[in-house]
Amino acid sequence: MFQLRQLKYQLNNMNIRKEKEKEFLTEHLGTLKKAKVADPFFTIKTAFFKKGKYGRQVQFFEWELEKAEDIYIEFYDNVYDDSRTLTDVIPMYEKRCLFKHKHNPFYKEEYELKESTNSQGNPYSSFVISVSELTAILPDGREVTYNEWEKIQEEPEAKEQNTLSIFPDFEKNKEEDNPNYVPWKEDEEEEDKEEEVKNFPDWLNTLDRIASALEKIEKKIK
Repeated sequence: MFQLRQLKYQLNNMNIRKEKEKEFLTEHLGTLKKAKVADPFFTIKTAFFKKGKYGRQVQFFEWELEKAEDIYIEFYDNVYDDSRTLTDVIPMYEKRCLFKHKHNPFYKEEYELKESTNSQGNPYSSFVISVSELTAILPDGREVTYNEWEKIQEEPEAKEQNTLSIFPDFEKNKEEDNPNYVPWKEDEEEEDKEEEVKNFPDWLNTLDRIASALEKIEKKIK
């Protein structure tokens, strides 16, 4: 009975992971095209901390490394319900990134070997390496080291230019400058100015009449 529950648990995990792997790959098809990778060996992995190791680590099964191909990876996190049943697999990073493990023909000598047995009692081998040994494939297809990728993530995003100008967008919107700004108030002020210009000749006529009247009064007084 226990073995049956364990088998169902593993099948559930496997099905969720396989479906998500397809979705994750779709996310990176544009990047892979720009990197000129036609038929990638793609998989999803968890990046974990291990005692005695610096930084996050990633595990590759021996059969994966035996393929002697570059491996393209996106890291993920597992989502569990209250009963610790896997319900979903989500991207580890909000800014989706594609990583690459370049084939190393000397992996048996250079990587840490981990030997384990699965729930059916069958032995398997895997190798643990530092995530920092991977490279990152940027959305434009460029390949950078893991350290360079980390620095890029720390850079603030460029603020989008609000106006079409040859100069930087230093000016803020009037709403940001003055919280009491009313957009239609400025329109009324502009209309008032236009009305003043239109009535300007009438003002001159009135002033002329007043000046003429004053001159006549002045002559009579003299």
